[in-house]
Parts: sequence; structure tokens; C-alpha cells
Amino acid sequence: MSALRCAATKLVGLRATVSPASQAQQRRLLPRLLHSSPALEIQKELRTKKEELYNLLAKLELNPYLRDNCEFGMIDRYQNKRLLRQLSVQIEPRWNDLDWRWFQLAQKISFYWTCGASYVTVCTFWHYALGGQNDSQDPKGASQK
Repeated sequence: MSALRCAATKLVGLRATVSPASQAQQRRLLPRLLHSSPALEIQKELRTKKEELYNLLAKLELNPYLRDNCEFGMIDRYQNKRLLRQLSVQIEPRWNDLDWRWFQLAQKISFYWTCGASYVTVCTFWHYALGGQNDSQDPKGASQK
């Protein structure tokens, strides 16, 4: 029935009338869906956890006394640095923090370096896989006169 009414209003060019009760219900429902969804609350909690984890790792990695007296090995230090770089891209910008800028720059350089190396690898693979000739070899008939 509503599809018929919608089609009729489009043909006639009239605006569909909506009852005031349904308008009030829509106004009540929309803010509740936007501001109290469980997914939004979880995202806010994740954002604060990322900030806290970044602060904790930065305190550990950037303080030489804490870093050198830590009982973990070099692998853990490497993983902490890598996680710190990855979190620096995901947290709120801290333009006054030079360490945040350094970690963010290092993460971007690492990303572009990886993309460039992957591109060169794929191009080389396809060149040889599709039968590209080696430049040092003469093609047939070039050495004959």
C-alpha cells in the first residue's frame, strides 16, 4: 500500500504527507540510534585504550633508564618500537610531540618502502614469467650477417 502511495505521489508530483505521530517517533528514534549504539561506545573505548597504550610504550621506550634496565630481550624491544610506530598513526595528532612526529614519519617511510619494494618485485616477476628476454643475449639472427 505504501509503495502504491509513493508511486502515486511521484506521478502526481505531490509531497507525501506524514502524520505528526510518525514524525515524532522518527525524531525520537534517530538520536538514540546515533548516540547510544554499542559499536560507537566500543570505538570510543578502543580509541582511549590506544592512547593509553601509546603513552605507556612511549614512556618505556623513550626513557633510557627504563629501556636499558628492562628484563625483556631485543625482540620485545623491536616489537614495542614497531607497535609504537603503528599506534602513532592511529591516535590523535600530537603536533608538539617530536617523538610522535618521528614515529609517524618512520611508519610512513616503512609503508612506502614496502610498497615500492613490492612493486619492483612484482614487475620483475611478471617480466620473467611472461617471457621477457635477457638484454645480454642477442636475438636470433642478429649475429648472422
